[in-house]
Amino acid sequence: MGTFADFRCKCGYEAYGKWGFGMNPIYREKGISLAPALCRDCRELVSINENAVLLHCPSCKGIHVVLYSDPSLGQVRRKSVIKRRPVHSAPDLENHPEPVKDAKPDNPDEDDDELDLDDLLGDDIEEEEYICGIDTTYYLCPKCNRFSLEKGFCGMWD
Repeated sequence: MGTFADFRCKCGYEAYGKWGFGMNPIYREKGISLAPALCRDCRELVSINENAVLLHCPSCKGIHVVLYSDPSLGQVRRKSVIKRRPVHSAPDLENHPEPVKDAKPDNPDEDDDELDLDDLLGDDIEEEEYICGIDTTYYLCPKCNRFSLEKGFCGMWD
């Protein structure tokens, strides 16, 4: 299977890129694997065979082609961050105390011994790491020559 995506820039440029070789037996036999690339000659985003000995543009036949997997064509602007949060365990329903029927609401004016949150939760608070946010890479736009080209996933092809 292969994947394809739409590329869009703030300047109005739109393009379409393919990755992989799908289920096409000819692609497999000939070792063709498509990948999006920037043609510096015709200034377009094109899909080319990344396994070719000499990369060339299928539109203008130019040889100044760079795959978008090249780190010089992308900038990560927003990175994901690893954060920590407490793990909440499921309540133990079997050993849960029965509610008191004649309970009265707490009076906030009374100065009881104030309980700290750590006292209520205990000292052994389990924490887990989680990823907050998504790495967002902006690619070099062939038309405006800025790192403002965004990739959006569209689907899969055979």
